[in-house]
Amino acid sequence: MKVVWTKKAQKRFIEILAYIEFNFGHTARRSFKTKTKDFTDLLDKFPEIGTVEIPEKKIRGF
Repeated sequence: MKVVWTKKAQKRFIEILAYIEFNFGHTARRSFKTKTKDFTDLLDKFPEIGTVEIPEKKIRGF
């Protein structure tokens, strides 16, 4: 299954990375970005994890 990021989610993620870097430094930003990528890779392999948020569209949340 493919993980799809909405444009809003992509924009928000960039804002979060900037916030983390500004407040905690480059290392923390890199760590957060890596952990997010690892999680999306896991989600790609196991799409049934998480809770169903919108059953009719099969959308899950975390």
